[in-house]
Amino acid sequence: MENVSMLGSMRLEDSVERSPHVPFFSVEDDANSDSSDVSFVSATMELPDDIDGAGSSSAMDPLNDASETHGNISFYRTALQLVKKGVVPCRSLRTDMLHCITDSDFLAKLHCVRQAFDEIFASVTTRDWLVDAGNRLMSAFLEAAGKDSKDFSDKYIEMTNFVSKTPSQEMLDELKERRVVYFGFYDIVLDFALMDAFVDLENPPSTITSILANRWLTWGFKETALSTAVWSVLKAKRSMLPSQTGFLSHFYSTMGVLSPVLAWGFLGPDDDLRKHCYHFKDEVLGLIRDVFSFKAVRYSSLESLTEDILQLTKQRHQQLLHHLQSMKKT
Repeated sequence: MENVSMLGSMRLEDSVERSPHVPFFSVEDDANSDSSDVSFVSATMELPDDIDGAGSSSAMDPLNDASETHGNISFYRTALQLVKKGVVPCRSLRTDMLHCITDSDFLAKLHCVRQAFDEIFASVTTRDWLVDAGNRLMSAFLEAAGKDSKDFSDKYIEMTNFVSKTPSQEMLDELKERRVVYFGFYDIVLDFALMDAFVDLENPPSTITSILANRWLTWGFKETALSTAVWSVLKAKRSMLPSQTGFLSHFYSTMGVLSPVLAWGFLGPDDDLRKHCYHFKDEVLGLIRDVFSFKAVRYSSLESLTEDILQLTKQRHQQLLHHLQSMKKT
């Protein structure tokens, strides 16, 4: 599993996405992947000159307020200086979604969080636990929805085995077409896989909404049709990949099992399924927001932030796993 420990150790050019979001359930991003340079804008364009508090009163400066309220945030302060220099890249600004004060605040915390996840994945024991925890959690989600989790689990293991044996730079080069600029847990799992999916499910494409709105179809047929539509899009995305054996191929194969269930859970008529889908989303977003919050974790040092993130992750995982298992359909 040595290459998994390198998650976060590689990055591309310093850049930040400013282009419209391309839905996960659309093949549009594959067709236009060659124009990815258009979506990159220097992060320095967002930074005010007085971000470190110069020229502003402490009463009006969020950084000084954070110091007074939360104590030592020296690790964050160091990251903020890097943000001012424009050397902290990201593919998508999640300032509002993660309840950050400004884009600069988000980028500074992102830099710290990336390093903390690097430390977490450097431990073989912790890394193996996280990989297994992801499998158990998503399997429990599928079982709570009344689905067999074996196919997902098999594809998930294939994907993680691929990651463990493949050079990080090779995968980062492939993910560049999806504007991923840093090979790390936040960038690939939390941002690219999960948060993008949550955004897409809030604005489903017309092919999906038209199926659900058709009064002449039974709900059973609608579920089958929706699953087929999602699966067809993912199959098309895989067919357009430069490599049929790379990371994205494994990723789409794994999501081909999970995405139809997510789509039906969030958009379909099953109230119980919808409740645990939204509970899953709230728990995941709650964890990420905590990771980006001075109130929940310590930004005093890399060591303290790493410790707090790992503790929060284990707590949230246990809570969500217990919830899903209690809702398992028989």
